[in-house]
Amino acid sequence: MIQPVLFKTIVYWAIVFLVRFLEKLIEYLFAGGRLSEIPEYVATHFSWHRFAAIQIWIFVLFLIYTSVAELNARFFEGELIKIFFTRRSSEMKPTTPPAESRAP
Repeated sequence: MIQPVLFKTIVYWAIVFLVRFLEKLIEYLFAGGRLSEIPEYVATHFSWHRFAAIQIWIFVLFLIYTSVAELNARFFEGELIKIFFTRRSSEMKPTTPPAESRAP
């Protein structure tokens, strides 16, 4: 199960990385920048620490999302929704036997 989760997470993360980076470059070009000055702009004006911090956060969120989506796919469709939101804990099967049936 870890391979599809990591694959999807990395693909989603890479797409977001490219889109965010291209977004900044397009903003620079619309502001009057030239193609030949892009490397200088990236080196001097681009906030790499902030960009990296946001990308790490996006990676973690995609990892959580793809993990839950993969678990949902492994169970019957919609079973996680039922477990978390529709069933009461009193309706769930107990994980340990009742106290009366345990041997002393």
